[in-house]
Amino acid sequence: MSTSASVVFSAFTSAADPRLQGWLSFRGHLQADDVATARPARAVRRGDSRGETATDGAWSARSGIWRLLASNSRELGRSSSVYATFGLARAHVIDLQAGVDRMIATTVTGPTSGTHGWVVTVDEVAVMTSGRWYGTTSTTRDACAGALAAFRNALVTQDPRRMVEPGARRPRRTSGDTELAGSW
Repeated sequence: MSTSASVVFSAFTSAADPRLQGWLSFRGHLQADDVATARPARAVRRGDSRGETATDGAWSARSGIWRLLASNSRELGRSSSVYATFGLARAHVIDLQAGVDRMIATTVTGPTSGTHGWVVTVDEVAVMTSGRWYGTTSTTRDACAGALAAFRNALVTQDPRRMVEPGARRPRRTSGDTELAGSW
């Protein structure tokens, strides 16, 4: 078990995947507040600080997100964009880690009383969000500060994970299995 945080990449096999739809719904609530973004969230290619529009509304059959996990596998934060390819997602994370000092955190109020979340932006573009609602603003701020500290030195995994149904076992991958690595 690793003692540091990690960034993992999760691939969805369909735009209709309920986990993807849940992620989109949660992100929509976070970004419904005017502080989230004035422009759509964008994925960034390596070496390009502005990036190109991510596949937020028109992703391919295979798409994915990244998640920041603590050493105990608890989610600390997640990407604000859906990525069309694993390579684009991984390059974006590495670029974000190099520029973590440019990240600006903003707390947002959730859809119901007593719910709070956070959004992290770079150059006014949302790049990371909380993964759940918090009960107080102070807890939200602490969670965001912890996520940013963990993100700075998180281990970035080398390959994506295929999302499986809750309770289902993940199939074993052979060392030569690169099915997901190219696109997802």
